[in-house]
Amino acid sequence: MLYSFNNFPILNLFGPKGTGKSQMAMSLSCLFGQQQTPFNIHNGTKPGLAEHVQQFINAFAWIDEYKNNIEYDKIETLKSIYDAIGRNRLNFEKGKKKETTQVNSAVILSGQEMPTADVALFSRMIFLQFHKSEYSQQEKTDYDLLKVMEKEGLSHLTSSLIAHRKYFEENFYSTFTAVFSDMSSELEHSGIEDRILKSFCTILAAFKTIHDKLSIPIDYDDLRAIAIKAITDQNSQITKSNEISMFWETIEALFDENILIDKWHFKVDSCTELNLKSGKIILDPPVNVLKLKFGTIYKAYATHSKRSGQSVLPSTTLKYYLEINPAFLGVERATRFSIKEFSTEEGKVVEKNQITTAYTFNYEKLNINLVRIPSKENTINEITSSTGLPSKPNKQDQLPF
Repeated sequence: MLYSFNNFPILNLFGPKGTGKSQMAMSLSCLFGQQQTPFNIHNGTKPGLAEHVQQFINAFAWIDEYKNNIEYDKIETLKSIYDAIGRNRLNFEKGKKKETTQVNSAVILSGQEMPTADVALFSRMIFLQFHKSEYSQQEKTDYDLLKVMEKEGLSHLTSSLIAHRKYFEENFYSTFTAVFSDMSSELEHSGIEDRILKSFCTILAAFKTIHDKLSIPIDYDDLRAIAIKAITDQNSQITKSNEISMFWETIEALFDENILIDKWHFKVDSCTELNLKSGKIILDPPVNVLKLKFGTIYKAYATHSKRSGQSVLPSTTLKYYLEINPAFLGVERATRFSIKEFSTEEGKVVEKNQITTAYTFNYEKLNINLVRIPSKENTINEITSSTGLPSKPNKQDQLPF
């Protein structure tokens, strides 16, 4: 499969402590000999990671204790492993000869944190979630039996597949093509990322190719149904975790914390037309348009993200992502923003206005909430709080004369 596609998905086992993800990795490693000792990616070095993967050929290399705060270089190494690219190094014993570590095996990556630090890494994985921590007596008995079998060795199961290697090589690619076509049609309108779909289809096609040659208590249709749910769930997680989604979530949070002010940093207007830098456009029927001051909002977003330990997109990159968003309408030439503030010099509330360019979006397509409808009482309290004027006293606090 690696020869056909020049890449191979990483199996990601994710879940809380005690849910069985490590036990699954142990059992899978026993299919290729003795139980493997995993590489601790959190404490290990990048050269150590590359050497660990290089030790295995046509087997699994198990990497454990993944956390999103690992060094970025290790994340890049994992992404390269998916593409069967090892780590470059200079061999000083051979006159600084450039060498590249080998990647000739699949990789299992396990940990208690969902690998969302880099969406590009997450999309290279087959994501399996573990959440069950309580088991029946029968399940415990079956588990103990499995451990006894593992001590005696499971490689005979793997060896039994070798007899069908030639058949597999001759039929896998055509099976993959059929499976990919079928799954693409099934998920056509789900917006599934192509890389995720291909990863799961690789496994489905491998199973379907060899299924008739083996006695396995599960059929292709069962596995297909499981794969469809897993693909949909993983794609949903990626959608929630991508950089633009994080940007909009940050904007909502800053609005809730009163750091971003409606009508001053952004506003939502019902518009029938927009005068954009690219030209005038007519909106028929009228559209609720979100207009925001990019420069001011970017500073607030960057500051908040750094304090929260989240990655910050460079300004130019964020602009590019926003401008290719389907909800983006264009940059309006002149937008009026306003805010009412209490002036200590004048002793009253004054309105401050600013006319500047604004990024505009079809608000309904963004699926965010930047519109608040406060109650009358809350509105009075917010105005008096923001202006510094005394609020109206409660009835019980008023004097009887």
